Amino acid sequence: MPKSFGIKVHDITNAFRGFKKEIFKKLNLEADSFNISPEFALKAHKAGFKLGEVPTDYKARVDGASTFKVSKMALSYLWVYFKIFTGLTRSKK
Repeated sequence: MPKSFGIKVHDITNAFRGFKKEIFKKLNLEADSFNISPEFALKAHKAGFKLGEVPTDYKARVDGASTFKVSKMALSYLWVYFKIFTGLTRSKK
């Protein structure tokens, strides 16, 4: 299995997750958008929790237009990674 940032999952940005309530309570999540997915995965991993994964098979959009902006989300994800790995995130009190 490939590793993203040392985590044994295929996609740390996948928002389809299940987790125990105590894990959520121990992490200080700061994100306010899609970037909560990688933030959760990275912080849970750094806190010593194990991450599992149920593979997701994405299908092509049939109707409508996506409002997802790749450049905006890429910058947002990079900012999350930078903050976590440089220690700039707030601690849970």
